[in-house]
Amino acid sequence: MNPLVTIILINWNGWQDTIECLESLFQISYPNIKIIVVDNNSTNDSVDKLYEYAEGLTEIYSEVNPKIINSRKTKKVSILEINEDNLDIYKSSNEDLILLKNNDNYGFAKGNNVGIKFALNQLETDYILLLNNDTVVESDFLEHLVLLAENNEKIGFVGPKTYFYKDFPKKIIQIAGGGTIDLKIARTYQIGYGEKEENQFPEPFQLGYVSGSCILVKKEILQEIGLIDEHFFMYWEDTDWSYQGNLKGYLSYYQPKSIIWHKHGASSNPCFELYYLSRNRIYFIRKNTNIKEYIIFLLNFFLRVFFQNIWYYLIHLKDLSMLKAYLKGLLNGFTLKIE
Repeated sequence: MNPLVTIILINWNGWQDTIECLESLFQISYPNIKIIVVDNNSTNDSVDKLYEYAEGLTEIYSEVNPKIINSRKTKKVSILEINEDNLDIYKSSNEDLILLKNNDNYGFAKGNNVGIKFALNQLETDYILLLNNDTVVESDFLEHLVLLAENNEKIGFVGPKTYFYKDFPKKIIQIAGGGTIDLKIARTYQIGYGEKEENQFPEPFQLGYVSGSCILVKKEILQEIGLIDEHFFMYWEDTDWSYQGNLKGYLSYYQPKSIIWHKHGASSNPCFELYYLSRNRIYFIRKNTNIKEYIIFLLNFFLRVFFQNIWYYLIHLKDLSMLKAYLKGLLNGFTLKIE
């Protein structure tokens, strides 16, 4: 029997990407799924556009997979819409898509937590799959992820091979499942980033963390490590989640047979992104290191990283707004309360 997998997408004003992703999901081969779109209080007409898509009124063409052309004209999507204030009144039904509407933009962390709690409490799911809405998946991507997780009880997180959407039909790797973590300077390294596909990562292997662009998580480990730390808002939350699992003995793994395509950085605001990346790398270190490790980090960071970054934003880029975002992020990272 195939375990139930609940797939969760976050939408915030990005309905074009969301419906392309949904169209690829509705054509996958794995037979036992529930799909949730969590709308983070979009300020445009995203919700209306989702309904138009469900009725077959939206034309879709995917550069990655020409077969992903809107098939809703012959098979419409049924939607169950629920506000976050009423999640506990859900009754089991045969809807194709569950639309959870948040009252505010909660970011990636809390936004996904709303969907995760709903899936665990109301759907009694076996697995959670967090998937960026700006991705397109191959038809068999999910069964390969589940198979790897099912075959090893110590595996808690699994990630696919991810290619850059923009480079199609070339296969340029964005990330092979996830990466490694360097606690000395609070930096993560994406395995395979920017490499042309030459079958260089053909077998599953253990990771330091699984990328949040697509991460399959076992229900059991959530009962031990909890949900995503909402202090992160966005960025580094996937690293922290995997790290917390690893501390409990659950492994993070890469599955090369699972393939997705990602429109990496398609909607990022540079200063917004830099602020959270800077803040959260510090918060992650403060949260996850002992005193000795933290002192080593401080020495390495201020001797090897900090002044180099100051020079980069101030002298090389000559961008005061980026410099301010970087410094504000660091300050808030050092002062953010750890609970």
